[in-house]
Amino acid sequence: MEGQQKLIFRKKIKNDSIGKNPYIYYSIHPVKLLKKYANEIEEKLNKIANLAFSKKTNYRPVRIKIKESVEKA
Repeated sequence: MEGQQKLIFRKKIKNDSIGKNPYIYYSIHPVKLLKKYANEIEEKLNKIANLAFSKKTNYRPVRIKIKESVEKA
């Protein structure tokens, strides 16, 4: 995959009462994850659409955009 980003991170917890310093694991924010994949899907769909319509005489570039919205509970 091009431009791969880390999805899960780990951070060392410093605690004197625990023998070894354990790690805490956390992921990226779910909205960031969805935006990342939405952008990849947009790019692929735009390439396919432009290939499909490129041989028409009245060619106009096609641009597909995925609308991103977040509802708060």
